[in-house]
Amino acid sequence: MTVAASLRGASLRGASLRGASLRGASLRGASLRGASLRGASLRGAGGCGWVRGHGLRP
Repeated sequence: MTVAASLRGASLRGASLRGASLRGASLRGASLRGASLRGASLRGAGGCGWVRGHGLRP
């Protein structure tokens, strides 16, 4: 394999790794969004006494 071909292969591998990390970051962002939504719904439930009534801390 020529040097140019191996360099191209390495950059392609690097691009796919970068793509995977971007995908991982977006998944992490989605889970953080989900956690904040869960936190907001728990806060909303705590506001109306539902959480306290069920023995959970708001």
